[in-house]
Amino acid sequence: MFNIRFLPARYGDAIRIAYGKPDAPRLVLIDGGTGGTREEILADLKAYEAKGGVLELIIVTHIDRDHIEGILKLLEDKDFTLPVGDFWFNGWPQLPQDTDDEEFGPVQGERLSTQIRGRGLNWNKHFGGQAAVIPDTGALKEITLEGGLKITLLNPTLGYLEGLKKVWVKELRLANLDPGFPEGGHFVAGLTKENRQRNLVVGEWGP
Repeated sequence: MFNIRFLPARYGDAIRIAYGKPDAPRLVLIDGGTGGTREEILADLKAYEAKGGVLELIIVTHIDRDHIEGILKLLEDKDFTLPVGDFWFNGWPQLPQDTDDEEFGPVQGERLSTQIRGRGLNWNKHFGGQAAVIPDTGALKEITLEGGLKITLLNPTLGYLEGLKKVWVKELRLANLDPGFPEGGHFVAGLTKENRQRNLVVGEWGP
């Protein structure tokens, strides 16, 4: 089986992929829309959980409110008990660090990082806990999840995250933006492949 559902995400994105065997489906959740999308996500996941479904992967592509907030609300919900195989999210710990850096990060990104740690979830396990990035040169990284779904990471580069970090600090300080609603970076885009079917999945395509 291979099924993609675009959940009602208001003006953001919330995408659920189901693959594998119908009697033991495996799931990938990409972004969670705004906070109100949590109920739709939870209901969808629980329906698959009742069928023996396994949540192999959650991906948060970037920290704009309409992508991250639904995931944050989901993790804060005690009714969400489905085990998660891995969580792809480039938070502050994954950004390139300098010795003179201040501890700084958007509020929602920090809250999400706290939930990931608090639930003891694998965090970028497929990348050794480091940033989910592509090499500057050479072949793109293809990751095979349990059940056979293949994901090829298409962006970002480490250089992009370095630039993004500077933008976060500069723009939030100089423009006096609410850190709960930042102009977030474009973190993760990927290409999924199940047998002969390929699907391009992006949060928002950045430079």
